[in-house]
Amino acid sequence: MKSMTGYGRAEGVCGLLSCSAEISSVNRKNLDIKISLPENLMRLEIPLRRLVASKLSRGMISVRISLKDSGPRGASSGPNLAELENCHARLEALRLKLGIKSEISISDLLLSPAAFEDISAPDSEDFDRCVVSTASAALDNLDQMRRTEGEALRKDILDRLAKLPPLISDIQRRCADSVSKRRDTLLSRLSSLGLQMDFNDERLAKELAIFAEKCDVSEEITRLGSHFAQFAEVSMSDEANGKNLDFIAQEMQREIGTLSAKTSSAEISPLTISFKSELEKIREQVQNVE
Repeated sequence: MKSMTGYGRAEGVCGLLSCSAEISSVNRKNLDIKISLPENLMRLEIPLRRLVASKLSRGMISVRISLKDSGPRGASSGPNLAELENCHARLEALRLKLGIKSEISISDLLLSPAAFEDISAPDSEDFDRCVVSTASAALDNLDQMRRTEGEALRKDILDRLAKLPPLISDIQRRCADSVSKRRDTLLSRLSSLGLQMDFNDERLAKELAIFAEKCDVSEEITRLGSHFAQFAEVSMSDEANGKNLDFIAQEMQREIGTLSAKTSSAEISPLTISFKSELEKIREQVQNVE
């Protein structure tokens, strides 16, 4: 089991340049990949998308690749002085034309998209392989974090799942008692009215049979037992199983809803409420699973 949230970073030296790759992921129903590349590396967008898709199946993935000079200065993209001068001249002319009194600051100039020069990346297969390899290392680090968080999720989910079967057993026991209690209630009411009715009376038997049929939750309990086992089995798989777990949890929610509607007694309602509360917490955690 893997979480959908994580972060990975890696660096590599590609010729005369240093490449940095940062990849982060957050929850998303499907796989959504966003890639930020230097303009002269846009050719690598499709290979990077394929790389991410080969290892991840769900989540919103943000990939950021940056380059800097690997020489002693370690400088990243430097200021484009010529463009800054042109930008200043244009802003100054606009300031005078509009009669704006405030002076132009350096922060105003740095807002220009061309304020910094891009480091020229060599157009070679070796360089491209180096960048993709660096991204792959960052992706491995991200994947490891997702696995670590996934194990914590698995433990929490299974701990909560273990609380559900005892609740169902208690509900089943109380449902079995409800028919006899219903019989006693009917007889008590009839007795208070001065009416005597035999246990073998056809009308009493019919009333109890109808009540027993309405509160029969054996099918729901059987299906819930099957869902518990299936959920636990899928949880132990290392495959991307978040969607399957979510589906099974939805089925459990549907069954407990039906069961709750059939057994609305004051004794059983607190148990179904506790079940729904734990199940809702499980569903919240499942939303974080890949």
